[in-house]
Amino acid sequence: MRILDVGNRGAVFEFDDPYLTNVYVINSIDHIFICDTFCGPKSMDHIKTYVREIEASTKPIVVFNSHHHYDHIWGNCAFEDEIILATTQCKNEILNSGAEALERYNSHMKGEVRILLPTDSFETSRFFSRDGVEFFHSPGHSADSASCFDKEDRILFVGDNVESPIPFLFSSDLTSYATTLKSYLDMDWGCYVPSHDPPSRARVLIEENLDYVEQLSVWDLRISRVSENARIRHCSNLLEIAPGLGAELEVGSAREQYADALQFLEDKYYPEHEDMVVRFRKILS
Repeated sequence: MRILDVGNRGAVFEFDDPYLTNVYVINSIDHIFICDTFCGPKSMDHIKTYVREIEASTKPIVVFNSHHHYDHIWGNCAFEDEIILATTQCKNEILNSGAEALERYNSHMKGEVRILLPTDSFETSRFFSRDGVEFFHSPGHSADSASCFDKEDRILFVGDNVESPIPFLFSSDLTSYATTLKSYLDMDWGCYVPSHDPPSRARVLIEENLDYVEQLSVWDLRISRVSENARIRHCSNLLEIAPGLGAELEVGSAREQYADALQFLEDKYYPEHEDMVVRFRKILS
C-alpha cells in the first residue's frame, strides 16, 4: 500500500492485493470523507492511522460507497459509529447481494468482514456546502454508481465508471453511462481518481471509455483492433448486458457482435474460458 497526495487536502490510498484499488480521503473543513472502503477493516487501519497522524481525529467521518460491489464496501464495518453514505439503490443492492459476495469472494477479505449497510442515502445528490464536497448519482459501470467531487481541490472521484483498457459493464443502460461520462468531461476538474487505475489529469481514458460505450450502444464496435485483454473484458461485458437486450439479440448487428465474441473465445481461449463459451452458445441458440 502507498499513499499519494492529491490536491491540497486529499490523499489516495493505493492498495494492490488482490488488485489495484484506490480509496480517496478528503480532510475538509468540517469532515473527513472516505470514498470507498476496499476489502475489509484491516485495510481501513491505514486510513485511521493517517487521520490520527494529520491530527484530524476530532472531525466526524463520512464514508461514501461509490457502488455496491464488495471491493468498495467490505471495510464499512470499520466505521460502524460513523455516517455511511450511498445512493438508495446502492443500499438496496447490498441488501440483495451482500451475503452472496461474502461467500463468493471470501479469499479477498482483509480482516473479519461484516456487511454494514449505508446509514444515509440519496437519490440524486448530497452536497456538504461548508466542505465544498458533493456526492452525485452517476450510473454507468453499475446502475447504482455514484461519484464524489471536491470542488475546492477540483478532484473528481469516479469509482469504477472509468477504467483501462475498457470499462466493466454491470448494467445494460448504455445511454445513462454515456451521459455520465460526458458529464465528467464537462466538469471543471483538475484531476480525477478512478478506483482501479492511477489518478490522472488527462481526459483521454474518459474519452476512450465513452467511445467504447457509444459504439457498443449502436453495435458498431471494432473490438478486433484492441488488445486481447480488452477483448476478454468485452466478452464479459456482453454476457453481463445480455439479459437486458431481449429481442435485440435475435437478428442484426447485436447478434453479430455476440457471434464474433464466441468465435474469438473458441479460437483462442477454449477450454480456459469454457464457462463463457457455454453462456455465449446458450444466448445464440
